[in-house]
Amino acid sequence: MSTKDFKTIDEQLEILRSRGLIIDDENIAKEFLLYNNYYLISGYSLTLRKNNIFSKSASFQNIIDIYNFDHELRHVILQYREIISKANQQKVQRLSHEAYLKHFVNDLQQDIPLWAYADLFTISDISFMYSISEQPIRDAIMH
Repeated sequence: MSTKDFKTIDEQLEILRSRGLIIDDENIAKEFLLYNNYYLISGYSLTLRKNNIFSKSASFQNIIDIYNFDHELRHVILQYREIISKANQQKVQRLSHEAYLKHFVNDLQQDIPLWAYADLFTISDISFMYSISEQPIRDAIMH
């Protein structure tokens, strides 16, 4: 397995320049390379180059912009991942429960018992059922 020699940040910038990358602000480029791996950055530049030669208008700022967009997008996705996951779980549960309820009607050819609906009830449904219940039932629930 061959290993590549360590390159300083100045050498990394020179490699990028030799491949046609425009570097408008060397200080920004150096700082970015200081905190981000050269090979990671290389991945973000794939759409800006062909056969390791950058397009004529490609700049280091383009790479930073692509990196920042990817960073923000990943954080937004992570932020909403749990919400999306829970929504998908609820949909799967609902579909599963719908199939279960259809089993009573289609296969067993009988009315669906109240207990079979229980998992589908929202707090609003439960509150409504309580409000229309007769007093002895309300008393039994309260005790």
